[in-house]
Amino acid sequence: IICVALFLICGRIVDGAEYTLVKDGKPQAEIVLAEKPVKAAQLGAFELQEHIKQITGATLPIIKGKPQGQGLKHFVGN
Repeated sequence: IICVALFLICGRIVDGAEYTLVKDGKPQAEIVLAEKPVKAAQLGAFELQEHIKQITGATLPIIKGKPQGQGLKHFVGN
C-alpha cells in the first residue's frame, strides 16, 4: 500500500511535464553512469539503451562521469 501511495504521489509531481527522449529520430537524452560504474549499473544502462532503441530506433549515448550537452539525463547506478 505504501508503494502504491508513493507511486501516485510521484506521478502527480511530474504530471503534465513533457519528456522527450528522441525527436525526429535523434537522441534528446543521455544515459549517465558513474566514472567507475559497477557491472550491474553498466548492464542496466545497456538494457535501457537497447529498449529505447527498439522502441524509437535511436540510440541514446551512454556517458561515464559528468553529463554532457543538454536534454534529459537518465542516471543509472551511483
